[in-house]
Amino acid sequence: MAKPQRRAFTPLISIATNGGRYLCLAASQRAVTQRWLVDNTLYIFGGADEKYAKSYSVATFDPVAHTWSWPIHRKEYPAHVPVLGTAAEIVPVFGGKKILLLPGFPFDRKLPQKVDYSAARIVMFDTTCHSFEVYSSMSGDFPSNIAGCDILLSRKGFFDGNPSKVKQRAESNTRCAVMIAGWEDGDEDEREDTRDVPELWILNLCADQPSVCKAFSTGFRKELLALDASLISCAVIADKTIALFGSSDPVDEEKEIDTYVQVNI
Repeated sequence: MAKPQRRAFTPLISIATNGGRYLCLAASQRAVTQRWLVDNTLYIFGGADEKYAKSYSVATFDPVAHTWSWPIHRKEYPAHVPVLGTAAEIVPVFGGKKILLLPGFPFDRKLPQKVDYSAARIVMFDTTCHSFEVYSSMSGDFPSNIAGCDILLSRKGFFDGNPSKVKQRAESNTRCAVMIAGWEDGDEDEREDTRDVPELWILNLCADQPSVCKAFSTGFRKELLALDASLISCAVIADKTIALFGSSDPVDEEKEIDTYVQVNI
């Protein structure tokens, strides 16, 4: 892994559009859902309260008639699927054949609003047969005490090696890894630093390997702190390359994002 370096950039201030139509999906009577569009199908999971927490919906779009239909509407999860909480994270994997569901925050606002990951709270949804699998056999070092996170997926995957395009296509249905960028919760008055920087973990979901969660690199967060920047978001910018975005000063709601750190994996 190349050493991360801090860089500056000019924030985007306008976005050009092509004049295309924007379609609005009818409300499914739930708030703070997690949803993802795969081809012409929208998958909706969970909600903001326990009434909708253990249910999901599937909506399909007809590109000719420009209409939506609900093949599945507020269907209860199977009994073995855990309550994942509110604002849980989801991401399509294996070419959209499956959707990874990760845990969210407690519904009770009186409880600490943090996320503790474990094998029992990592779930895979099959978009073909609409079944749920809990990764109870996954091992490793799971993120804990997380106040916020971004989930990153690389087309080539965050695993070792650089397979050829032919081999990559052949393995696309069996090889997959996602990266979790997690910001730990903590009292700013008790922390030694006032900078917000994440720790990184990799979830290896490859079908031909044991499922495992592991920290990305020992001491990575200390390297980020040494750059003297607050980094509050991240994204994949190229295969095996991510960028962490933030500010040269401690971030608050009025600060502009003016700094990024590129990490080559």
